[in-house]
Amino acid sequence: MTTSPGQDTAWDQAAALPSRVTVDDASQELEEVLALGYRQGEGVPELRQCLEELAGNPVLVADHPDVITARGHLAHWTWQAGDIAKAREIFAALVPDIERTLGVDHRRALDVRRRWAACTGWSGTPATARNMYAELIPVAERSLGSEHRDVVHMRREFAAFTGQAGDRAGARDLYIELIPTAERVLGPDHIDTLSARMYLAALIDKIGDPGEAHDLYAALLPDMERGLGTQHPRTRYVRRVVDDWAAKNQLT
Repeated sequence: MTTSPGQDTAWDQAAALPSRVTVDDASQELEEVLALGYRQGEGVPELRQCLEELAGNPVLVADHPDVITARGHLAHWTWQAGDIAKAREIFAALVPDIERTLGVDHRRALDVRRRWAACTGWSGTPATARNMYAELIPVAERSLGSEHRDVVHMRREFAAFTGQAGDRAGARDLYIELIPTAERVLGPDHIDTLSARMYLAALIDKIGDPGEAHDLYAALLPDMERGLGTQHPRTRYVRRVVDDWAAKNQLT
């Protein structure tokens, strides 16, 4: 390559590289917007605008670690703000980038896939969500272990969406298999363990065995009261079911 008189090739090459100051400034901007969300539980518009402004920035590309983190927070906050369909879109777009950056077996990549599946289910397509969990769980079990907390939560959501998709018997069997693991991993008084037992009882009732369902509710009530408190909405629901059963059987 020839150079013109007075041209400094090394300087031109250095000038073409991203400035460290530019990287730091862009990362700092993201951190400040993320902090806004942490403090206020908000920040969705600010974070979306910040990511849009950085979209054309060659310094922080789509799979830069800081941008990956910010996109995950944007999806989560959008979900919490009630726009589940939009959150699903953000999670869906994030999955290939985070898998390429961190690997398909990385815990954060698996978590993004889990949240994408959950938003899909809550957007009105539980059968699709069920299928997404069916593909995700074996990968998570291989990477994290079958008794990792994240895997237990995935299995709980898998059972829930299986039931919502109309397969009550399949959901019942999934809960029966899940509950002992949840008791070991999360603890018997954890809200998700207790809720799994509640949903199992409800499914058995809907399938057509109210007697067994009542026995499950009756055994669950003292555990709910101990674990969640007597005034928790789910405790009150279970108590109402048990009391209604008792009142009904007194009249017959």
